[in-house]
Amino acid sequence: MSLDNREQRAVSPQSLAAGAESDAQVLYELMSVLWRHKFALVLTIFIGMALGSVWLYQQPDYYQSSALLAPADPQEGSFGSNLQSLGGLAGLAGVGLSGNGLQTKTRLAIEVLQSRAFIVSFIERYDLLPELIAVKHWDPIKAELVYNSELYDPEAREWTADAKEAEGFLSLQRAFERFSDAMTVSELSGGWVSLQIEHASPIVAQQWVNLLTQDLNIRLKQKEVAEAERSISYLRDQIEKTPLTELKVMFYELIQAKTETVMLAMARPEYIFQTIDPAIAPEQPSGPNRSLMFAIFAVLSTIIAVLAVLAKHYVMMPLNRR
Repeated sequence: MSLDNREQRAVSPQSLAAGAESDAQVLYELMSVLWRHKFALVLTIFIGMALGSVWLYQQPDYYQSSALLAPADPQEGSFGSNLQSLGGLAGLAGVGLSGNGLQTKTRLAIEVLQSRAFIVSFIERYDLLPELIAVKHWDPIKAELVYNSELYDPEAREWTADAKEAEGFLSLQRAFERFSDAMTVSELSGGWVSLQIEHASPIVAQQWVNLLTQDLNIRLKQKEVAEAERSISYLRDQIEKTPLTELKVMFYELIQAKTETVMLAMARPEYIFQTIDPAIAPEQPSGPNRSLMFAIFAVLSTIIAVLAVLAKHYVMMPLNRR
């Protein structure tokens, strides 16, 4: 007898029918067990959903504020068109021109915005630790934050002894992690950037977005101006040292370009990013999504209730037979 014939005989219609009948019997038995314990099943599901509802009710709302930013043109001005032609001369003189493209500047700004040094400095400058780790919820009636009194006294602006004694609770590393979780930076097409902050307070979320944009522009502007001023100082020293007229002309042109960089930076508050759509204090919370979470609790409660009823039945049944 060939192998194919043996396989056909092994998987006969009778065996398939017997297997289907066996599966139907198992399913029928499971449904019968669940029906006999329907009251326990419903009670377990109800208790699970009730506990989930209590937990959801205790979860504070949070609000999301966002701003749409566009990269500022770094080469505006009367000398902007000459920067490319001076790039080679600047390289020979050992002076770099800030002729990076918009995409490069945007990427640099995003990396600075997300860096530990910038965020920690931002938290320290505006004393944001209480709003990061001591807030319980937002009171929309009084329009104020409610703090955990066991950790922080908002009137005295002081931490309690418990908060100070807790190891690592007031560390800047913990604050950096909290702030990074609350901030979302998305790079869009064309170099545009979306900056979002989530917080229990809609006002705080709006303030942080505006302050982040302002401080980022100031920091990168100061860096650019400092580099340009160092280059100007270096070029002036070279003018005094060199006797060659051609080199002096080149150095003067480079000084002119660097001077324009300083002038543009000082005259433009939004040096790196222009605010196209400013942040607002949202009226409605963005989360948590209680409807979705309640549905998840309902599904989990049902699964747990079914498994508990079946486990109890099939564990207790052999014991009753002894």
